[in-house]
Amino acid sequence: MYPHLDSGPGYTSPAWRIFITPGILILRWQYLFTKAGNVFGSARRLDNPTAQILSAAFFWLLVGVFAFALIFGDRGPRDPGGSIRNADGSTTFRPVSRPGAPPTLTAPALPTR
Repeated sequence: MYPHLDSGPGYTSPAWRIFITPGILILRWQYLFTKAGNVFGSARRLDNPTAQILSAAFFWLLVGVFAFALIFGDRGPRDPGGSIRNADGSTTFRPVSRPGAPPTLTAPALPTR
């Protein structure tokens, strides 16, 4: 009914095989372990070239997004202690005191409700 994806001049190349294999395996998995009531739908999608291409494209899109996030993810400095940052972004301890007053090493009391 459908043309086979392995027929034709460009369909036997290794690049095409690498691209389409995840789509075929995803549809085969859905067919073998189908949900109740979805048997006929998974059987129709099993050898459908459009479904195979779409499944493979979605798989490679997810792989690409994961690789992009892994490579270009958050590379900022880590704050291992989860400490509170000062207004300038530093995490070093500084005495809290009013200008002109003698320095104290205690923080002001937190407001209560």
